[in-house]
Amino acid sequence: MSLKKELVSGAIYMAVAKYSGLAMTILITAILSRLLTPENFGVVALAGVMLALFNLLADIGIGPAVIQNKTLTAEDMNSINTFNSYQGLVLGVAFFFSAPFIAEYYGNPQVKLVCQIMSVNILMGCVNAVPNNILYRQQRFKLITIISLCTQFVGGVISIAMAFHGCGPISLVLPSAIISIPTMFVLRYITKVHFVWRIDWAPLKRIFSFSVFQFLANVVGYFSRNMDSMLVGKYMGMKQLGYYNKSYNLQLMPLQYISGVLIPVMLPVFSKYQDDINYIQQKYTQILRFFAFVGVLLCALLYFCADELILLFFGDQWGQSVPCFKIIALSIPFQILGSSSGSVFQATGHTKAMFWNSFIGAFFTLGSFAVGVIIFGTIEALAWGYTAAMIITTFICFYIMYTYALKSSFLIYLQKMVAPAIFGVVLCIVLYFISLIPVTIPIVAMLIKGVVGVAFSIFYIQFLGYYDVFAMLRKGLVKVHILK
Repeated sequence: MSLKKELVSGAIYMAVAKYSGLAMTILITAILSRLLTPENFGVVALAGVMLALFNLLADIGIGPAVIQNKTLTAEDMNSINTFNSYQGLVLGVAFFFSAPFIAEYYGNPQVKLVCQIMSVNILMGCVNAVPNNILYRQQRFKLITIISLCTQFVGGVISIAMAFHGCGPISLVLPSAIISIPTMFVLRYITKVHFVWRIDWAPLKRIFSFSVFQFLANVVGYFSRNMDSMLVGKYMGMKQLGYYNKSYNLQLMPLQYISGVLIPVMLPVFSKYQDDINYIQQKYTQILRFFAFVGVLLCALLYFCADELILLFFGDQWGQSVPCFKIIALSIPFQILGSSSGSVFQATGHTKAMFWNSFIGAFFTLGSFAVGVIIFGTIEALAWGYTAAMIITTFICFYIMYTYALKSSFLIYLQKMVAPAIFGVVLCIVLYFISLIPVTIPIVAMLIKGVVGVAFSIFYIQFLGYYDVFAMLRKGLVKVHILK
């Protein structure tokens, strides 16, 4: 099977998982946003920042190394899994007993219980890491899809039931802890990964040079992704953090459900061609241009539909999130492009270059956070800083990638971005005039903008010859029917 066919086959299963999950996420989030307050979401956001830090220490780059390294045997996997499990136990206990200090630092007693519940997620995340990555290594995307949808559905039902009965922020974190336990037994049964008392350190040494720079890149990325929430929670309070976090997560949703369809497939597939850099460069550049067109469309739609989206899905109490959301939406094309880079760095074995890319990007991102929160003191200023940082770091990222990892010219990337940029300008002009139509019913206004934006994009791309959209849709429907 060719690289293109492998990517398409895996992407279809990921698409089923992501888009079915998207429908569930929108429904579940819409219900929870009406049952819980912005302060509840702010508390969980703060605890989530600390959880991400401990999960970062738990990962240490082993997951991608399991996928990329083709020499690891079943016995090697058992040793790596056992090491991960011990590590998760230590970090989970440490997080549990750190909860009172975290709550005291933020001056919110609710954070304590939320963190203590999240300590289970740390342990189970480590226990499930190797089996989960083995499924990706084996390209068993259909099975990954089934597990993902089942856990998301059950967890969502439990969350809604708890929120309805007044459990507050606990209803956002306890379900995932509960679901992770049966998931562990399912993954271990499928992958045949076992716990062994004696760890063989040889496989860990073999993946060290890969995983250490992956880990360092993750550390830098952690602060880039979470320092904004830390600063807002510390200096501006839970309510503003709730508004900002809602805006950030809402724009992140299409990012996850567009690029997230193909990105999980890229590392296991590209790693099979790691000795043919030119082939990877050609195929990846094609993917980037596709991502750019999709990202520009999403950016324009979310910007011009921001008021209706917030009102319809979250209610009137979230109205202050709209300006922040519109600003962050401008960064979506750059985020989609940048999010795909890690798979190529990993597949080609250039995690050292990935680390330096993350380090340079963090300099701009953290600087923008400090300026937005500490100097200007508004979530809108923070959003502008974040968007500017995403634009700058995206260009830096692809300069490093094309120069060092792909051994090619950065001009190739720039040339491929011209057509999507022109398309974005034209689409924004069209949607601007459509938004001037006086429509008072939010859902109708959103549907008009959405239909016009998508229809115009399809015909623009089709008739200018960038892609045969109609043929792609026909092939996609046929493949879905065959896979069923």
